[in-house]
Amino acid sequence: MKSVLNILKMLGYFFSVVLLAVLINEIFYAGSDLISTLKRNDVFIVSPEKIDIYGNDRLSDRKVLQLAGIDKPVNFHDIDTAKLENNLKKNSGWVKGAWVQKSYPDHVKITLEEHVPQMIVNSRRFRDGKDFNSLWLADGAGKLFMKAEASTYNEKLPVLLFDYPSEDEERQKENMILREKNIRDALMIVSVWNEFSPECELETMSYEAFHGYSVKCRRGGKLTAEVVLKDGCSVDDWRRMVRKFKETSDLLYSQNRWAGEYVFDEADNTDGFRAYLGKVVQNVRKKGEI
Repeated sequence: MKSVLNILKMLGYFFSVVLLAVLINEIFYAGSDLISTLKRNDVFIVSPEKIDIYGNDRLSDRKVLQLAGIDKPVNFHDIDTAKLENNLKKNSGWVKGAWVQKSYPDHVKITLEEHVPQMIVNSRRFRDGKDFNSLWLADGAGKLFMKAEASTYNEKLPVLLFDYPSEDEERQKENMILREKNIRDALMIVSVWNEFSPECELETMSYEAFHGYSVKCRRGGKLTAEVVLKDGCSVDDWRRMVRKFKETSDLLYSQNRWAGEYVFDEADNTDGFRAYLGKVVQNVRKKGEI
């Protein structure tokens, strides 16, 4: 009799445990359904008018939403901030950085950092035995970020043309690193040029590995000149060279003469130029000596 009671007692414990497990399982699924239902409530719907966008000078609010992929109402809980940030950086050349924040229960904040174009630069790619050239917008760090198409920008930007070999992929990587430095140097020269010689308006620049930088400028709408500058100089060196060009060109202009080319004389410690007047080379070493 005692054994039977023990068996019944054990069966009672067993069925109690099973019943408790079933009850917990039902509560869990009921809770999950309730949470899922609550999440789908309209209070969690994020519509475009509930999204705040900052830092988009180039891109419209509508374009930002389209690039991010939330231009239509979406549930707050379905928004993946990392995915949205990646969409913005991947789908638009203008976006340098993107940050997305969610605010419970139905608001989103998007903050953008856009590239600021400073220069137009030619890019050369070697593929299938051929060179392919295209023009790109570059920022102040020397980074090329998108193709320079007339519909994408409205600034008047200086143009820098490179002449460098584009061989195998390893060489292209070296060229890219060098190009970024050259672009930064070129932007510094542009700044110095506008400081000292705005009368001869800068039109284009070029860079050659063996000759350095060349500036092509125009004065009075008709008179043009090319100024060959040294490479690898300090800002003060470029200032001296551009200032010397200004002094020399102003003097020639006042005498109704104009040189088509000015070459920095490396052997001259006084920062003189060789001014090419037609076929005659005038070695300019001091102000007034033409």
